[in-house]
Amino acid sequence: MKNFFIILTVLLFMGVASSLRFPRNPDQMRWAVLNCLHVQQPTDELYKKWTNFELPDDGKTHCFVKCILKNSRIYPLHLGRVNKTALEYQFKSHGMEVPKGVENLGNVIAGSCTDIYNEVKDVFLNNVEAFKKAFYFYDDDVKKWFKENTGVARPFGANMREYCDKKYKDNSECLVYCRFYYYRLVDEDKKVFWGWIHDTPGIPLDKRAKCLRKASKEKHCQVPITLQQYRNSSKDVAFRIQ
Repeated sequence: MKNFFIILTVLLFMGVASSLRFPRNPDQMRWAVLNCLHVQQPTDELYKKWTNFELPDDGKTHCFVKCILKNSRIYPLHLGRVNKTALEYQFKSHGMEVPKGVENLGNVIAGSCTDIYNEVKDVFLNNVEAFKKAFYFYDDDVKKWFKENTGVARPFGANMREYCDKKYKDNSECLVYCRFYYYRLVDEDKKVFWGWIHDTPGIPLDKRAKCLRKASKEKHCQVPITLQQYRNSSKDVAFRIQ
């Protein structure tokens, strides 16, 4: 873990971090939530609570909260604290007042699931409706956004591979970008997500760092192409994109 933070700090200094654009939109938040549900494997009871933004004080819920904040980039791993500015902007983008208590966030915390849950729980639980609105937990808001962004965003519920294949059938480089974007390996500005270096278990850290450095030197749709080529050329089968 110590080596991870050393390498990550060097990479950030070199300018390879993604732009982390805010506010996060419903497409991005749906992925953030669905990915965390898949990773945490809640019971039926917890599933109903989590999808209604009910966050009981238990270990599994603690890690669900950390996962959501990490996936939405509200809690960037390299900062070790809640990105208070990004969180405030998420509310302001809806024309909403920033909930009381958000101003007290932003402390450097150890980073365990429980540490992060304890940092945000009072603000979350005292402002449930505001957070559900700002982070698109209401289906009507989600469907409205997708309708307003027809032709720009992937249609609501559409299969990622089919959507990308159709949209970029005559552009193989950007076809790879589209797929990588929905795997959240690159962001909307075609930059590599630095979080990928942490979220790829089973692959040596130095290989992840080398791949990230190489891909980050490219521009536009060539970024994911380079990432794909480097990973697929690895002798380590676990390092390849299947």
